[in-house]
Amino acid sequence: MKQKLFMLTFCLGMQAFMANAGYRNFTDTKGRVIEAEIVKYNPSKKTVILRCKNKGMKTVPTGIFSEKDQKYILSWNKLHFFSMSGCCP
Repeated sequence: MKQKLFMLTFCLGMQAFMANAGYRNFTDTKGRVIEAEIVKYNPSKKTVILRCKNKGMKTVPTGIFSEKDQKYILSWNKLHFFSMSGCCP
């Protein structure tokens, strides 16, 4: 029972995070900023597909982003993976 309650709480929290994960500012290592949302992350190639506001889709290497944004991308990927794996309704 406690395990089911934990999983339900975890999944609801994860869905709340994903719902708020839309467009955000990403900063590269040179300080340039782009407003975009993550569409997909490819861990083997270390690239991310971004939907940029008013500029379409772009595939870029994650290494161009600030350390904070690289951590965000990895966190997004973990949550997105769990959500897509059927863990949560």
